[in-house]
Amino acid sequence: MPDYTLYYWSVPFRGQFVRAVLAWAGKTWHEAGDDQIQKLMKAQVEHMPVPFMGPPLLIDNRNGFAIAEMPAIILYLGERLDLLPTTPSLRALTMKIINDANDVIDEITLQGGQLMWIDARWREFVPRLKKWMSFWEETGRRHGLNAEGGFLLGGEVPGIADVVTATLWTTMADRFSDIAVIFDDAAPLTSALVRRVSSLPALTELADKARAHYGDAYCGGDIEPALRKVADTSARRRESQMMPVASEGWSNFQAGNRSPTFSPLQAIKRWPLTGRPYPTRSPASCPRVSRRDVRRRRAAAPPP
Repeated sequence: MPDYTLYYWSVPFRGQFVRAVLAWAGKTWHEAGDDQIQKLMKAQVEHMPVPFMGPPLLIDNRNGFAIAEMPAIILYLGERLDLLPTTPSLRALTMKIINDANDVIDEITLQGGQLMWIDARWREFVPRLKKWMSFWEETGRRHGLNAEGGFLLGGEVPGIADVVTATLWTTMADRFSDIAVIFDDAAPLTSALVRRVSSLPALTELADKARAHYGDAYCGGDIEPALRKVADTSARRRESQMMPVASEGWSNFQAGNRSPTFSPLQAIKRWPLTGRPYPTRSPASCPRVSRRDVRRRRAAAPPP
């Protein structure tokens, strides 16, 4: 039997912190799956393993104890598996870092999608995101972190604070190219730390599994594509590279191409299916063609 049962959606996001601590500690766990999560959330409170509104929820299969809320889960694992620092001050700082990470992912998703990202809103948020990143940078600097080595709260080996830090920023930066650039610029010492900790075999294996199981997904819901539009330049570049396919077709049509193998409708059909409305072409790249122009060009064209 696995050591734990984890209830979290099939995306990284908040559940990835729990997965990372379990993997780093060498523990096994079973993922309950989305269907079971929905079933449990609909249950009467008295039938829940612990009262909770949404995942993550963790059950310790060795003693039957259940706990929800990401920071509380990490605290439980830290105590249960003896992973927390030995001094009260460092234990308190560890919990602060865990709660800061929880706050960051709430803000990066606009509190679970209560609003949607637009360019102006994102530009206003970037200075605040940089300030968040500076918290990690300054905390590490105060505890001896430098470009060559060290850990967030000092010590000779990584702790839960380092694992949570690596999980927060690598999961985000790997999926949103603009955030990766901001992070490297705003928090270079933390960025170097994150790369070192993420290279630990247990965390590397977990990241590979996340890619295999969830692909590019980060948090899901309507907020993820909105976030991707403002914070992932590489994704926007990939979309823009799709556009010449239809542009070429329209140019042929405007030039009077009467090939029986081409029609404007075929150009649209050839457009990759992204699940979103087709991009709107500017008037300069796709001018309006009147029916009169079409008839005149067809009359002037040589017979097929």
